[in-house]
Amino acid sequence: MEKKLFLPVFAMVAVLLVGTAFASSSCQTFSTPNIKVIGTVWGNSTHQISAAPGQRDVPLTVTLESYDTNCEFENMVGSLQTYGGITDFQGSSASTTYLQSIQPPSIFTMTFYLDIASNISVGQNTTLTFPLILQWDSLNGTINSKQQINIGVPMHGAANLTFSALNPDITAGKITNITLEVKNTGSGLASGIGTAISGSSGTGVSLLSQPQQIENLAPNRTANVTFKAYVSPQQAGNSQSGASIILDLVTHYINPYGYNTSMDSQLGLFASTPSSSSLLVSVANQSLLAGKIVKTNITLTNTGADPITNVSAVLTPESPLSIIGSDNLNTVYEILPGKSAGLPVELYVQSSTSAVATLDIALTYTLDNQQNTASRSISFTNPGYVNATIVSTTISPSSPSKGSIFSITSTLDNIGASPATAASVTPFPPAGIKILGSNTSFLGTIPIDTPTAFTVSFTADPGIAAGAYAIPVRLSYLNNLNEIQNQTFHYTVNIGSSSGIQVANGGSGTTRIKGGGGGLLIAGIVVIIVIAGAGVYFYRKRSGKKGHAK
Repeated sequence: MEKKLFLPVFAMVAVLLVGTAFASSSCQTFSTPNIKVIGTVWGNSTHQISAAPGQRDVPLTVTLESYDTNCEFENMVGSLQTYGGITDFQGSSASTTYLQSIQPPSIFTMTFYLDIASNISVGQNTTLTFPLILQWDSLNGTINSKQQINIGVPMHGAANLTFSALNPDITAGKITNITLEVKNTGSGLASGIGTAISGSSGTGVSLLSQPQQIENLAPNRTANVTFKAYVSPQQAGNSQSGASIILDLVTHYINPYGYNTSMDSQLGLFASTPSSSSLLVSVANQSLLAGKIVKTNITLTNTGADPITNVSAVLTPESPLSIIGSDNLNTVYEILPGKSAGLPVELYVQSSTSAVATLDIALTYTLDNQQNTASRSISFTNPGYVNATIVSTTISPSSPSKGSIFSITSTLDNIGASPATAASVTPFPPAGIKILGSNTSFLGTIPIDTPTAFTVSFTADPGIAAGAYAIPVRLSYLNNLNEIQNQTFHYTVNIGSSSGIQVANGGSGTTRIKGGGGGLLIAGIVVIIVIAGAGVYFYRKRSGKKGHAK
């Protein structure tokens, strides 16, 4: 009778153990969503940026919450389905990212690098809706869990503020009200615009007031603000030379996405001693770019009450500035009171070792039947032109395996017209690939036409899927105006399948064999065999004891 009872009990225990093993790993598709979107920002959770038409490789970070408490997600793939001029950096309408493991309940992020077409529509209330398709493995290895979530992507554009003085000539020894024109040349709204102006060291300029705050400035709109400045006569010199004045501007504003933003810029003025001359000299564009031809107008304005005749202007650029296609001599027959005459000129800066380029103007004219001479100097800010290009790239090993270490060595050449200083590179590897060592590598100065190499190393997670992965690397540097500039390069690495069975910690001190849905089935069969063996052993031992007793 004991023999009849033992076998059914053993069978029930085995079935319960196997059933428990499979029940604990049951992660099937749920009838209600178990993942929800918390937020979407351009940039990342710690550094938000403005996204605007024509930008490339812009990170979009989606924050999600998994609030199911019974199921661990593995090998989660997020595919963002885009449209309407937004693609991934390779031009595809689907941008994909990968996460190895998610332990619910938890909050996690997915970042997609997107290109934005230059003709896309933006606005303060414009939001695009894209479907995000999530697919993952459950613990039993079946790839049948899938969920689609609609996310809202804001497209508010980016603000770009420029500053110019409408009356850049200052008479030394007198307080001058200067009108500053602020223009938004970007595609998004700027608000709460406040600008603080200060004179560079040794300029002899005193700022007696600051510009008013601008409440809102829409794209392609301008606003005028004023400030008072005073230049000492000693700083300006005599009327034959005068002095160029550079003012530093620090501007704070709220960008179209509601984030506080700051920017540095410079403003050029000209200071002269009091003179009977009524000929005002100004320039339409006071910013040049080394290596690029800039067309501008030098404007001569008669601010007096009598006509000015026989005006000649000799333009003399100071190195590295030069004039294109001109004999440097310009003449104007007559300028009536309150009227202006324009002298078109094409300027070119060959290199940008200096942050300021200067154009000297020698004037000769007739006023009240008397010949007069005067000189002016116009200062142009000269941001350096840096253009880094990839010369060569080596990936070692060329096809790294899962769980291995690999490195990317790339050589860059600066084919621009200005050296890049304080240069550094920062990789942004996708999920499953980690940077080995420091996140940022410092390169120092990248001279003109001098190849400069860098090496970054990574580790590929053992659980990463085999395939091609794009690794963006951002190059950051300072130009000659100490402005931060960025370029991004894309490197592609092919991750191959690793050899052998990969064993990873499964949590709570357990060990789990990865690579398919049969892992737990094998574990269950092993449990049955062990219990069956133990049952036979104890059964025979007990039968033997009974026979001995007889």
